[in-house]
Amino acid sequence: MTSRLILRLAPVLLLSTLALPVAAAPKDAAATTKIDEAINVHYLATDFTKAEGQLLGVIKACGKDCSPNVLGRAWMYVGLVRGSGKQDLAGAREAFTKAKDADPSTQIDTALATPEVQSEFDVIFGGAAPSGKGKAAAAAAAAAAPAGAETPAAGGVLDCSIDPGSEVEFRRPIPISCAVPEGAKKAVLAYKEFGSSQFVNLPMAITDGNARVAIPCSATKLAGGLAYVIVVKGAGGTLGTVGTLEQPASLSIVQTTIQAPPAYPGEAPPARCAEEVECPPGMPGCARTGGGSWGDACTPAETCKKGLYCSSGTCENAPTCEVDSDCGSGRCSEGICDMGESAAAGSAGGFRKIWVGAHFGADIYFYGSGENVCSKESVAQNRAYACYEADNKTPLINGHAESLGFPETTFKDGKGTIKGGPKFASMRALLSLDYAISPNLMVGGRVGFAFNGGPKSFTYTAFDNGAQGKAFLPIHIEPRLTYHFVSLGKPGIHPYIHAGGGLAQIDGKMSVSICNNGATADLTNNCQAGTRSVYVYKRLGQGFVTLGGGVMYPIGTRFGAVANINLMYMLPDSGLVIEPSLGAVIAF
Repeated sequence: MTSRLILRLAPVLLLSTLALPVAAAPKDAAATTKIDEAINVHYLATDFTKAEGQLLGVIKACGKDCSPNVLGRAWMYVGLVRGSGKQDLAGAREAFTKAKDADPSTQIDTALATPEVQSEFDVIFGGAAPSGKGKAAAAAAAAAAPAGAETPAAGGVLDCSIDPGSEVEFRRPIPISCAVPEGAKKAVLAYKEFGSSQFVNLPMAITDGNARVAIPCSATKLAGGLAYVIVVKGAGGTLGTVGTLEQPASLSIVQTTIQAPPAYPGEAPPARCAEEVECPPGMPGCARTGGGSWGDACTPAETCKKGLYCSSGTCENAPTCEVDSDCGSGRCSEGICDMGESAAAGSAGGFRKIWVGAHFGADIYFYGSGENVCSKESVAQNRAYACYEADNKTPLINGHAESLGFPETTFKDGKGTIKGGPKFASMRALLSLDYAISPNLMVGGRVGFAFNGGPKSFTYTAFDNGAQGKAFLPIHIEPRLTYHFVSLGKPGIHPYIHAGGGLAQIDGKMSVSICNNGATADLTNNCQAGTRSVYVYKRLGQGFVTLGGGVMYPIGTRFGAVANINLMYMLPDSGLVIEPSLGAVIAF
């Protein structure tokens, strides 16, 4: 008896043992968690690129350590993201083929599949008609289905503040609130306005057991049917729905109705939207009130319709949102980012991130007053000074310090007297590169070449009576952090401040008058043998710290004129320098 039972159970035990690696591979649990996150978080938030990237990352990380059904499920959702989210049916078809190769028993998530995507899946898995015929067959099946029929979906029908079939006066926002089951993590409402061929997704905010969002006025400006679907997801999958993508619920947008305007429970209905008055393009003082449609050309004067924004001269779909921080430089309005008139926007956040510029600056040094600056003793004590004949090459102190005479305006021993005040010094040509890490904050810097510096022989000691030192440093390196008070991508003047430091040298130059060699001064301070002019240089640097600011004025959609000012404190030969500069920038 026992031996017979063992013989009967042996095949079952063997099959069970062989099936264990298929049923539960080492990475299945982690992969399933990441798949659910990609769909329940990123896909439902309409971040299709991130959802697809996470799913493909799961597949790559799995390698051979995930079971076929997990890999098949991951590829199935890649197909849904591409097809239902990105309207890329060819990409969806490729993903479904890989899903079938991994696990021929893979089932599609019907709550997220459009009829076209469902058709593509059926072609791969069930041998249904090709894509074109599949669309026709799906439409015929929908037309023949009984009224109110729905594709089965997990969870129940949600209880919402507006009933399918209700009438709504055109040009009204439609607030919708739905009671959601316990454990709801994400909710999304997808709507398709009258005459449109694709759904627009709106994430719903979940608070106190309710999910709510408002369909914007841009979807109710035309009388006709407005289709919508609501899906609520939890950790375990779909918790509740209203309609499906194959057979969505609908509202009737009408000219007039006796039904009360839609509103959130316990709140007053929002005001009706103003009528859009079309204005002939190009007329003076006439803005395109309606705005351009998706794909139309746009400029700061020719903006886009509500729900779109101007990106690199073309109207694109604005990102969906729950709070203002989801919109970068824009603001969240009725679930859609209002990007303003950001014709310079180059990303979903509404601002370009890479800025390159060319600038020209002049250094202004504030001299302090000094006497006898050309004497051997003064130079030895104040090594940042150096004096040269008018040829700008011959050092004054070269064994002839005692015969320099004195300037005509001093009562002292007079080897060169300077008066304090601002003087132009060296100049510099600069290139800038900045990267915007937020709509207001940039990190980058400037590099360039300085000229109009002093002669090579520059510093002296009291012992050699001659010129010895370093050549002028022409290199300018300036890393810095910049804060814009107006978000990048928005029109108008952009004031900013910056802080930084770096490597540079400033050479100030002044002319002083001294008595000719061998001359002496009488008691009235007159030079008996006449005077001559010599140059006094002041070296500053070769390091510095800086604070400053300026303004940028946009020109068109990508260019800008920049006026900048640096307050530079030079080290170790210290002194304060002001460096104004003018330049131009281009954004990428």
